Amino acid sequence: MAQTMAQPAVWDPGTLSANRSHSTQTRSNSRQLSSTEPSSSRMLDSLSYEQLLGQLKGSIARSNQYDILNHLSRRCVTQKDLRRGKELHDHAKERGLESDTLLGSQLIQMYSGLGSLKGACEVFNGLIEPDLISWTAIISAHVTLGASYKAIHLYFQLRSLDMELDGPAFMAALKACAGVAALEEGKLIHAHIIEGGWETSDFVGNTVVDMYAKCGSLQDASLTFNRLPKHDIIAWNALLAGYNQIGDCQKTFEIFRQMQDEDVPLSHVSFVFVLKACAILGVLEEGQQVHSIVVEYGLDTDLSVCNALIDMYANCGNLSDSSIAFRRVCAPDVILWSTLIAAYGNEGEGHHALELFFEMQQCKHVPTEITYNSALKACASIAAYEEGMKIHSIAVICGLESNVFLTSTLIDMYCKCGDIAQGNAIFNMSLKRDVSLWNAMIGGYAQEGLGQEALQLFCQMQQKSVMPNKITLIFVLKACSHACALEQGRRVHADIIIHGFESDLQVGSTLIDMYCKCGSLEDAGVVFECLQKRDVAAWNIIIAGCAQQSDFNKAYNYFEAMQRAGFMPDEVSYLFLLTACSRVRTGDEGLLQFKSLLVNCHLTLTPELSVSMLDCVGRVGLLDEAEDLLECLPFYTGDASWLSLLGSCRVHRDVNLGQRCFNNIMKLNPTNATAYVYMGNLCRQLGMGFQAEKIVKGRANASAWKKPAKAFIEVNNTVHDFVVGDQTHPSSPDIYAKVKDITAQMKEEGFMSSSRLLGNADEEALAGHCEKLAIAFGLISTPVGSTVRVSKNLRMCDDCHHSAKFISRLEVREIVVNDALCVHHFKDGVCSCNDLF
Repeated sequence: MAQTMAQPAVWDPGTLSANRSHSTQTRSNSRQLSSTEPSSSRMLDSLSYEQLLGQLKGSIARSNQYDILNHLSRRCVTQKDLRRGKELHDHAKERGLESDTLLGSQLIQMYSGLGSLKGACEVFNGLIEPDLISWTAIISAHVTLGASYKAIHLYFQLRSLDMELDGPAFMAALKACAGVAALEEGKLIHAHIIEGGWETSDFVGNTVVDMYAKCGSLQDASLTFNRLPKHDIIAWNALLAGYNQIGDCQKTFEIFRQMQDEDVPLSHVSFVFVLKACAILGVLEEGQQVHSIVVEYGLDTDLSVCNALIDMYANCGNLSDSSIAFRRVCAPDVILWSTLIAAYGNEGEGHHALELFFEMQQCKHVPTEITYNSALKACASIAAYEEGMKIHSIAVICGLESNVFLTSTLIDMYCKCGDIAQGNAIFNMSLKRDVSLWNAMIGGYAQEGLGQEALQLFCQMQQKSVMPNKITLIFVLKACSHACALEQGRRVHADIIIHGFESDLQVGSTLIDMYCKCGSLEDAGVVFECLQKRDVAAWNIIIAGCAQQSDFNKAYNYFEAMQRAGFMPDEVSYLFLLTACSRVRTGDEGLLQFKSLLVNCHLTLTPELSVSMLDCVGRVGLLDEAEDLLECLPFYTGDASWLSLLGSCRVHRDVNLGQRCFNNIMKLNPTNATAYVYMGNLCRQLGMGFQAEKIVKGRANASAWKKPAKAFIEVNNTVHDFVVGDQTHPSSPDIYAKVKDITAQMKEEGFMSSSRLLGNADEEALAGHCEKLAIAFGLISTPVGSTVRVSKNLRMCDDCHHSAKFISRLEVREIVVNDALCVHHFKDGVCSCNDLF
């Protein structure tokens, strides 16, 4: 039997006696409940529970006792009063009525409605000789209360009793199969139905169609549907639901149009399913057409239809119509509010989502955990820290602080708002940590560039025997990328294969990105070639990886192969190819590709592409042309374009144009730290020490500082991190001794640091730069001749870049440094970036 648990199909136990007129079996214990006084329905409704209980304890006819017990059992279900339900059961025992099958069936229905499967089973087991009604009641109770596998077992147990079954019994068993997608058992029950002559029954036939649809066997569902003597809305909706469930949206549309062609009266359920199909496909025009039909039917204020309309418009990128659909409802419930809040949050409208959340509270609606979750995600998307803390406090007051679903979102929100410590505190306080909580914390570290912490937490997760899912592995791969932890990345790759995620496109794309950022373009290429499916994003990642490695030829080859494979490059594809062009030292080749993109690819310029083109032209030395292009751009690019040109001036030592770029940047953004670094380095390269010091003072006055520099290196499966002047590492004495030794060798080879060029005494500070410490640690901790891989959160400075080239030649090692700009491969005294960094 299939073990895939799904939401059980619920059949109202109150309809157990429906359609039994088809049965020819005579039940000796079946009796028509009396409708005479004093037990008439109207009189019973007028009496209190205590008054009716008093009558039961008096001397009244047995048939009237049945009436009162049945009435009170239904009242208990309506009032959700399990205590009184048990009291009625006890009274039936006292009166010796417990073994009566008619009353027993009613009590089973009562316990089912009160959510007590134990009570229902107790009643059933107390029946001396349960009849078909009782068996059907207990099977339905199991379906209603989520025990569909047991319900199927009970059906086959009933079948073995050689009792003639009727429609409701078959329907209960079919709903059990539908609830857990037990297709084989469902087919067997269908055979029993055909054998018993019940397939032509409208109710039974509809349930067979629904069972096949929910089990994903749409071919069987359609065949059964076609054999029905007439097609009512229930059968049509079952088909719509089935195709919607398997994601066949086109077939959903086809059935919906067929329903219109045959003038089938559409219900709110029909519209919900076709609108879901529109949402999945993102087809706004079709969705609007369906909306117009919804209005014709007068269902645009129906809560379930409105919910589907909001979701459809949001998925089609039309939030204004989502809001209009919402505002048409006079009394929106909490589900509608939550859907609209989620819609705005998912589309990057976090501020609007939060406005709706607080408006909802003003309307006296109590948020659910889903509402809180959507609101917190909105806070995370816009880093709304204060609002996030406020919503957190409200959730705590409502007693939701221990909700695992909400806790993971809280951790994610605090991490994305920059408060890793608070996210970690919530994680540590959580008593129950499922994979979503581990993912939230690992993802928080990875997204903040704290690869070492993310990898350590992943190890703890494995020690706790928590099974990772694909989200976990994606976050861990990102952590490996940040820390340049190639060996740990390879172990994660092995875990991906073990857990069966190697064919997942998202996991595969992240794996390619990890290998690229760790400097292993060959491994990235192997993974890319092994992908069973590819999309534009996967092609862009491998092109970006080649661009990061300054390998234009490979980037261009992948770009052409992408088009041969039938994929149309998007703006991101062009952006990465232009980045690769900017790494080409020969100006003619870079310009050739630049012109080809403009003329042959019909490229539409965007601010991002314009900056990349400026970089492409400027870095090959065509500075005047780059400046002309910048001044002719048809849109505002902020300080990014001037910063790109300033970087090119630094590479080609054009101080006059560099000064103009710097002045323009200062007008737009006087706290741009990178501009001060580029201009200061340009002055130092030209021996303009006074001007360089002036730049440094100006930077201090403007408080234009970057985040602290940090470098990482993986040695013996452990990630080590270094900051500038770091003395905390256990191997610090050996590290600084190695730096001193290398520095002495470089001086003998004629190397001059930036500080010596300026004639000042900053050589000791330069020797303590974090990437130099990481490289030195790698040299003393890894086998001679092996590759040293370092990651840095910022761009390498000129002095460290120049030093790394010397070290690679002196130590006869390849040194890979992944910085904020690109992946540098230093080998034999040369860097792969062609010094165009």
